[in-house]
Amino acid sequence: MNPPRVERASQLIYNEPMKKYLPLLIIVIVVTLFLSVVLFTRSQESLLKNLPYFKESYKNTSLSITSRNGVADIMINDKEYGETPLAIEELTEGRYEVILEKKSSEDDSSFYEPIALFLDLYRNTEAIIDLEIAPGGYKAGYVLYYTPAPQAEAQTGFITVESNSSKSRMLLDGDYYSDLPISVDELEEGEYKMKIESTGYESVEVPIIIRQGYNLNVSTFLLPIPTNLEKPAQPESENSDSDAEAQDEGGAE
Repeated sequence: MNPPRVERASQLIYNEPMKKYLPLLIIVIVVTLFLSVVLFTRSQESLLKNLPYFKESYKNTSLSITSRNGVADIMINDKEYGETPLAIEELTEGRYEVILEKKSSEDDSSFYEPIALFLDLYRNTEAIIDLEIAPGGYKAGYVLYYTPAPQAEAQTGFITVESNSSKSRMLLDGDYYSDLPISVDELEEGEYKMKIESTGYESVEVPIIIRQGYNLNVSTFLLPIPTNLEKPAQPESENSDSDAEAQDEGGAE
């Protein structure tokens, strides 16, 4: 009779803890299965940036906005952010719509149209908008931001450049580099002075920094050079002056 008692006693010893922790074990299994499904249906990076603990490490993207020759109201993703110049920090990565509307008097308000720009911001990077808002929907300046680059060699990055003028060309540190557009060209990391020029347009100079592991996206906007349609004044000849004097003398007689 002793063996059955020993068996029942051992069952009581092992069953009581199991009964106590069984709900917790079920919860752990359910949470594990849920997280497994989430990780397979959503990228790990996208998940982490929305978790409370990790979210702060993704809020390190900055955006600076400047409007030349005037002040502009700023709206980002349908939210008012004040006016230029403005530096915004602790942005999360993602796609942003930036709308700039130049401040002007009531008489001049019809000359300036709002400008809409779209930027894909990536964590731990800086984006810059430096524009002059001109009448008739024209703008001059540049927009730049970084995105992850394809595989590159050590100490190299990439650059993509476009312009509103179809016949623009790009100079780096004063030397001709390429006609535009440029799609993902590899460059050594470091600082450069970039200049975009096109016949009939005002040139734009852009200080850039090539970063390893990133692609620098640059959009440039050139302003057409105004043309003078007025005919220049023709100087009067000496003969016309003498003829006028002769007419005056004849009239006096």
